[in-house]
Amino acid sequence: MNRRGIRILIVAVALCFVYPIYMFMRLAYTMFDAHEVSTMVSLPEYDSLFSKSAHDKLKLLVTTLSRHREPTSGYIFDSTFDIFICKIPLATNQNLRSIFTYENGTSKDVGIYSKLPSYQFEMKLNERRVLGISTLQFKYNGDLIKNIANTDNFLCYYLIFKTFSISYDGGSYDIFAKADHTDIPASMVFTEKNHFVYIMIMTVNNGKQEMPTNLLYGITKH
Repeated sequence: MNRRGIRILIVAVALCFVYPIYMFMRLAYTMFDAHEVSTMVSLPEYDSLFSKSAHDKLKLLVTTLSRHREPTSGYIFDSTFDIFICKIPLATNQNLRSIFTYENGTSKDVGIYSKLPSYQFEMKLNERRVLGISTLQFKYNGDLIKNIANTDNFLCYYLIFKTFSISYDGGSYDIFAKADHTDIPASMVFTEKNHFVYIMIMTVNNGKQEMPTNLLYGITKH
């Protein structure tokens, strides 16, 4: 190889290392400059929550990277069902069922929230930073809740709600949702992996399609 070829090879190798660093620094700068960044890049750890058979009908809508909390992602399944995913760090090595409680009660819209994309109802995410949690509280106001699965590290519920909220350690709501006009069906999964609680919320996006009570359970790994 002549000198010119060697120089071209050196430049090509250098670019292979420099470009990823540049893109990472650019993303980091954007996140520092902005409150949050939206991207169409899926997160393997969120993708892995779904069963292999579900991926054919699963499409990523958006992943949001924030300076204040762990990333969130929105998916659509079978062109009909919206799925929101986030994760929360655990403070202790306890099984999920031992720290989880739920109750039927009205949730009020309090706190500083960013609004999440949704249909028929309003769902908001608290902007505060969430550190390691020791307890998780789920409150809903509605006529129906059905326990689909209840193991040490995997919980699944189907509900029809007017409002619901999720909070930790008795603090302010982290997630708050309120139906606009009529009660809304939803399915929720709480699963623990690698010292994180992953929260999955499925709703119908067109207001007419019925939701099978075990649909989210059927397309997730457990």
